[in-house]
Amino acid sequence: MRTSLPITASFAASLPTFAPYRSHPERHQWPRPRLNPLGLLLLIATPIARVAFSIVGFALERDRMYVVFTLIVLAILLYSS
Repeated sequence: MRTSLPITASFAASLPTFAPYRSHPERHQWPRPRLNPLGLLLLIATPIARVAFSIVGFALERDRMYVVFTLIVLAILLYSS
């Protein structure tokens, strides 16, 4: 227990102290990015598009079983998003 006390104290002393944001008025205020919804939409659409392209690929190979499985996966993805 004695050996962990100096380590804990030094760790606690090294943590940054957080002041309120308004304490630095000279800090530049960045505008909120408008691309957040677009990025979120892209993250959601990527796996859906990949599964949709897989359906096309399996259909071109005439592999009905994988088309059915991939349609089920696509339905689950669309339901969950």
